[in-house]
Amino acid sequence: MSSTPLHRPPSGTATPDEPSASALAPSPAPDIPALIRSIAASEGAHLPTMLAAFYRSRRVNPAAWDAKLAFWHRVVHDVCVAHGAALKSRFTLDARRIAGALAVDGIAPLGMPRVLLELVKLGDLVAVDDFLRASSPGTDAGGAGYLSSLAAPLLWGLSALGVYSSPPTHAAASAEPEIRDGTYVLVARVDADLDQIARLASSVHTLCESLLPLDEFAARLGIPALDTVDARILLSHAQRAGMLAFDPAESLVKLARGRPGAESVVVTEIDRHLAKLKRTMRMVEAQLADAERRIEAILAEARVHLKADRRPSALRCIQRKKNLESVRDKRAATRETLAGILFKVDTSETDTAILGAYQSGTAALRGLLDNPALAQHAVEGTMDALADALADQQELDDAVAVNVEMVNNATAQAAGIDDDLLEAELAELAREEAAAVPAPPAAVEPAPAPTPAPAPVPEPVHASPLRRQHSDDDDDRTILVSRDGGDAGDARHKKRARTEGPARLVAE
Repeated sequence: MSSTPLHRPPSGTATPDEPSASALAPSPAPDIPALIRSIAASEGAHLPTMLAAFYRSRRVNPAAWDAKLAFWHRVVHDVCVAHGAALKSRFTLDARRIAGALAVDGIAPLGMPRVLLELVKLGDLVAVDDFLRASSPGTDAGGAGYLSSLAAPLLWGLSALGVYSSPPTHAAASAEPEIRDGTYVLVARVDADLDQIARLASSVHTLCESLLPLDEFAARLGIPALDTVDARILLSHAQRAGMLAFDPAESLVKLARGRPGAESVVVTEIDRHLAKLKRTMRMVEAQLADAERRIEAILAEARVHLKADRRPSALRCIQRKKNLESVRDKRAATRETLAGILFKVDTSETDTAILGAYQSGTAALRGLLDNPALAQHAVEGTMDALADALADQQELDDAVAVNVEMVNNATAQAAGIDDDLLEAELAELAREEAAAVPAPPAAVEPAPAPTPAPAPVPEPVHASPLRRQHSDDDDDRTILVSRDGGDAGDARHKKRARTEGPARLVAE
């Protein structure tokens, strides 16, 4: 048989073929006949043939037999597992009613009892009683369904090759030896919620957070209603997987913190006390919310009486409000006290874990220090031996250095090499190296900036008589020099006149 199982063993993570938690969320009921027609169209199946009964034996037409099984496996997955339709409850289906629920145009699939039988063989369907027994502690954790889901395709392939022949069974001998009644668990839907429980458990870090009443547990999973049978199915399956512990007497769920399944989870007496404490705190919070609501209602009533000028009635409302406020304040103080106790419990648990870590570290360190190699006399002996070895090495290095120097001197003397000749050759080599190195380019000094010429001092329009007299004398002197000295004397005198004239004016 080439059909695919509808579920996978729980692993804490969903696979692409596995329905996720969102697939089980409440959704509008699908149109089952339309959905079946779409599946038949997508697979190219002839719907009347799919609605007909199976042959008495698969040997008549193996291909048609396997195609019909694969078709109805997909129908069960898309209609029942994915959409939760045609089911008796969240996790169960009624074998007697499933065929009518999957009818198309009033025609029920006649081969549905055979399909249910094959799903049971694959482990996709398990009777409720068998599922609860397999999920109880101390039984096979995997269940027979998982083994059969792995073995059935392999055995079919071997039988097709003629290597293996299955023993004759009642199911192969009769025409309709199928499942016609009973309540069965759809394992794929349980596994989807199991993944959601694993995610919820991984988000819990403290003891108080891990304790949940059953109704709050279902609400945290997004399950609007969980009847008794479904609760037993889910809780027993999750308990077997090591994800939680359940106390039926207290209706208390204790989630495994950290990595689910890493260690066993047990509801202890401390957990029951903490659960009662949390229940009391929720009751106090409910009373607080009710008191606030009633106070607002009384205030609204008092305003109505004031508008109607009924002061005595308004005063009575105020008196009732005062009484409720007193109760509210007391309950608020109680809530704070309970919250403080829960906080101290979580803190004490953390302190216990820290102290346990200290003890583990101390034991590990003590175990290492108890090693005979770390004893005091052993350490001192090792360090003394190391010091002796280092001293011997230093003596050896000194002896080798002295001997090397003696050998070098003896070699030089034997070759007739003088130290003065070596020094002279070394100096000559240094001069050659210095000459080979190019000299750095000389730094070019920047040209000095030109000095601006002094601005000429303008003469006043009205000169004094004394300045006029000096000017006349200069002119006479200039004429006399030009006559005696020729052209050269004239030029020198003009230059001196040009330079001395302003200075004289300034001095005067």
